[in-house]
Amino acid sequence: MIIQALSSRIAKERGWKILKRDDQFEGLKRWEIRGNLDACRSIIEQLTVGDSELEVKAEDIADACIRCEKGTKDGTMGFFVAGFVRRYENEELQEQSRRRREEMRKEDIEYFKLRSAKNSSPGESSTSHPSVRVAGVVKHVAKSE
Repeated sequence: MIIQALSSRIAKERGWKILKRDDQFEGLKRWEIRGNLDACRSIIEQLTVGDSELEVKAEDIADACIRCEKGTKDGTMGFFVAGFVRRYENEELQEQSRRRREEMRKEDIEYFKLRSAKNSSPGESSTSHPSVRVAGVVKHVAKSE
């Protein structure tokens, strides 16, 4: 799915790339279980038609993907994560994106201020928690102690 998405005309036109492991946040970089290199190679081979080469490398994709299997010591139901970033060639588009991210950050701050005020009891201090925006929706992330 990741390779197909990155190989799409829209992803190429709009500058979407995989978030490489070296560019990930520290906790994500350290995650041991990554994508399946053989599966990535196989998919790239299937999608490569004639002389047309895909602009993605199996090694980069597999190393950038994060997996967790159900029923392991990690205690999850299993998951798969891949981050995407946009590389801009056009400075105007980059600036528009930066302004929109700043607007979203301000919206997130206001949301958590309101939520914190609503959930705080009198005399109780509120603590800030990080948030993540997923597809335009703010998700609360529990802070690990």
